[in-house]
Amino acid sequence: MIRTEITDPDALLAVGVEATLADLLVSRTRTILWISLAVGLTFQALEVALAPRLTGPFYVKCIGISTIAVTLLVLRRPWVRRHAVAVAVVITLGGYFLTALSGMVSPSREYATTAAPWRWRRCCRGGCGRKR
Repeated sequence: MIRTEITDPDALLAVGVEATLADLLVSRTRTILWISLAVGLTFQALEVALAPRLTGPFYVKCIGISTIAVTLLVLRRPWVRRHAVAVAVVITLGGYFLTALSGMVSPSREYATTAAPWRWRRCCRGGCGRKR
């Protein structure tokens, strides 16, 4: 039986597998950003129309929407394909950071206790919800 899989990294580069995976990763990142932009704009429009007053999370979401728009433009640059994994990780971490920041500035303070330094120390010790 003839094996058809290529396991040598140099051979993979020669046949362009890495470039194809980078294109796929950039394409998926772009798709996620378009979905996030559409959902973010929808929720922002609803908040402007229905909220009695605009609070901190509204402004954090405005920063997020602006960041998404700029990132979609940056993803067109040729260097992005060469650094596809790093770009995707930075975009994902930025999204998580803005989500946490939005929760921290919300009137209900839903993420304030999660982000407190003493809470992180407790998580590192393995007892995230337990008192010691």
